[in-house]
Amino acid sequence: MTTVNNFQTPNPVKLYVELMSGEVKLDAVETDETTVTIDGRNVDDVVVTQQGDEISIIGPKVRGLFNFDRGYDVKVTLPLDSQFILKGGSTDIRAKGRLKAAQVKSGSGDVSLDEITTLADIATGSGDCQITTCHGPLTYKTGSGDLIVTTLGGEGKITAGSGDITIQSPGDEISIKTGSSDIRLGEVSHDVTVRSGSSDVQIAMMRAGALVSNSGSGDVRVTVAKGVPVYTDINTVSGAIRSSLTGAGKPEPGQDHIEIRARSASGDITLLEA
Repeated sequence: MTTVNNFQTPNPVKLYVELMSGEVKLDAVETDETTVTIDGRNVDDVVVTQQGDEISIIGPKVRGLFNFDRGYDVKVTLPLDSQFILKGGSTDIRAKGRLKAAQVKSGSGDVSLDEITTLADIATGSGDCQITTCHGPLTYKTGSGDLIVTTLGGEGKITAGSGDITIQSPGDEISIKTGSSDIRLGEVSHDVTVRSGSSDVQIAMMRAGALVSNSGSGDVRVTVAKGVPVYTDINTVSGAIRSSLTGAGKPEPGQDHIEIRARSASGDITLLEA
């Protein structure tokens, strides 16, 4: 069964979705209309309403042991620069196009976002998250989900039990607190702080900023740009320390420089020069 709702929305909208299971697909395009299409059993149980620029999609609450198959496929076409809030149990969210802000709280649903212009606030129990571009800050919390971000323009504040963390192009400070997530960062020019139990930390290229890494058993591997002054304060109790850095002297006033402060009980620490 399928239902279709059309709303006149000449301005960007604020979309609120509450769905215990299923999939939500958003498509942000140049339009003055928002269209909500819902497929599934008993779709009339899903309430869709509009109040001004706010549109709500509220699914039924799950009760009993035999209602977990009541998932819905929701497709929404909405104006560019809209924002959305999703609360779900095992609901996947996939958004294409440019959106202003995203706030997601899900148990086991996966999250896929194309472009967010201001901020993203994502919390999952075990769902994976993939973001192509977030121009503003990102807050991410997960129990065991993986995180992949291609471009992050703002600060990143990440808390994870496990699950790998990859940020290919971080554009501001990154703070990570995790139990056992492996961490991979691309080109870094700002401060990075990592506190972990057993995480491996890898920075493909560090051009400026400070790395502070404290780990119980994780390895640290950092490649720094040639010719940039580097201050190091590193220690591992039972691991190995390897460095191919060549001295670049003290930084001149205003010159970019790098600080690396790393502590590990049993992990290796490797510093390389590009």
